[in-house]
Amino acid sequence: MSDYQFKKEMGAILGPGGQVLRLMEGNIGSVNFDASMIWDLHKQAPGIVHVFVHTHPDGMDSLSSMDMTMFKAY
Repeated sequence: MSDYQFKKEMGAILGPGGQVLRLMEGNIGSVNFDASMIWDLHKQAPGIVHVFVHTHPDGMDSLSSMDMTMFKAY
C-alpha cells in the first residue's frame, strides 16, 4: 500500500459524452475553474462544455459553502 495521501482538489470539465476536456489541479480545499478558458471552449464548439466536476481530499466529508452555492445555481 502506498504512503500517498490525497491532499489537493482536482477539477475537470466534461463534454456531453463524458469526455474530459480539461483537468485543473487545485489546492487543499479548493479548485478554480478558469472562466476565460471555459468561454474559449464554448466559442470554439458551442455546447461542448457539459459539466464541471471536482474531487474532495480525504477527510473532507461534507459539502463546502461553494459546493452548496453551485448546487443552488444549477
